[in-house]
Amino acid sequence: MMRSIIAIAMKEWLIWRRDRVVTSLAILASLLAVISALVSVQATEAINGERRAGQSQSYQQWVEQGPKNPHSASHFGQYAFKELGALSSIDPGVNAFSGVTVWMEAHKQNDVRYRPARDASSLQRLGTLTPAFVLQVLAPLLLILLGFGMFSGERERGTQSLCSISGVTPQTMLAGKLLASAAVVLLMVLPAIAVVSIAGDSQAAHEHSAPDLWARAGFMALAYLAYLGGFACLGAGVSALVSSSRIALVILLGFWIINSFMMPRWLSDVATQRYATPSAIEFQERIAQARKASTAHDATHPAYQGLLRTTLARFGVQDPKELPFDFDGLVLKQDDEFGYRVFDQIYGQLWAQFMHQERFKTWAGLVVPALAIQQTSMGLAGTDLAHHLQFARAAEQHRRTIQTLTANDLIRNRRFGDRDYVAGSELWKTIPPFDHQVVSILAPGEHRTMVGLGFRMLLSWLAATSLFAWWAVARNRQFGDAS
Repeated sequence: MMRSIIAIAMKEWLIWRRDRVVTSLAILASLLAVISALVSVQATEAINGERRAGQSQSYQQWVEQGPKNPHSASHFGQYAFKELGALSSIDPGVNAFSGVTVWMEAHKQNDVRYRPARDASSLQRLGTLTPAFVLQVLAPLLLILLGFGMFSGERERGTQSLCSISGVTPQTMLAGKLLASAAVVLLMVLPAIAVVSIAGDSQAAHEHSAPDLWARAGFMALAYLAYLGGFACLGAGVSALVSSSRIALVILLGFWIINSFMMPRWLSDVATQRYATPSAIEFQERIAQARKASTAHDATHPAYQGLLRTTLARFGVQDPKELPFDFDGLVLKQDDEFGYRVFDQIYGQLWAQFMHQERFKTWAGLVVPALAIQQTSMGLAGTDLAHHLQFARAAEQHRRTIQTLTANDLIRNRRFGDRDYVAGSELWKTIPPFDHQVVSILAPGEHRTMVGLGFRMLLSWLAATSLFAWWAVARNRQFGDAS
């Protein structure tokens, strides 16, 4: 049986080689994936170089800001820049729309700003040629062109009857034809992912993240193999089921258009409506209203007065100058901690809605496999929303470290009412530079959950199309009788 499968696969390869158009398209798709990967690698390295320089300069400015009131220094703040992972060269994901840097300043959890998409032209915003685009959109089209005549073409040429007479079962023919398609799929998927992984390996080894890089690359290859394998099975099944190659081509092209362009956009709109989020103005207004309950800098605020009375009573004194620490420093720290709770609640609600939208789209991958591969590919490349939120949380945590250390210095070293107190570089250097490390894909977290969900959708797609192809070829055991 294995000999028959290999013989059928070799026959398919021979037919494709003789069809110069199909061969040229296959070679072109593979070259496009590799060339776009090489171009993306160069662009990613250049961007990361610029962002590392910006990160270093921001920290240098922080350290060299000179003697200053620690609270004023915390308003001076630092910038956190988001670096791109090696596999973002395969799939840039949401990077163009999610922002580049965060200003970490006192009392505010700022959004990630400076989205590259805002500076792009209208044509650029429509999409760029990336390996992900080639593998998600162009590669399925190629498999459709290869597969629409797998069985219907045999019937039209009259060769199906000869195969049946020689004892070759339809299932054996299916296995051989899918084996031939598998070679094409491997040719398109593996080179581009290998190029990016090898290019990023040296940097990943330096950062001790090479195992994670190769784990992500391996899972990404499996994800694309499942996605494209489903198209190969779908093409074989439709070709076996319908009466002519022309009808099969029309059906498969219709599915490709719906899957690649129509449904992802529509379902994204549905997700946005189902899990609605406030506008930017409404969001900031909610934060401002919640923050009014805090002490802030206002000594007349009821919360300030309440904290003063409680603190004086606790230490048994009548005047804040008699306290063994700076009361205003304590007020600032209390204010910040109140703000942390506000930010955690309001930002948490917003981010939860965003993640609900992402889960909805991933679950929709059951019927629209393009959504499943998009979410899985972005997750493995580290360019999905879950990874972006990891960066935003890391920046916020670093901001809180700055606030805590500067407030603690005031509490310990300043006396109440002393407006001339300053700290120097010794304090600034105790605050480390911002260094966000991407969490391993194998570590528990939202990122792994989303990738796992996407994988389940892709495997379901592959299983469903495999069963469909098997059922289609078994439905009519004598294809030669079909008309």
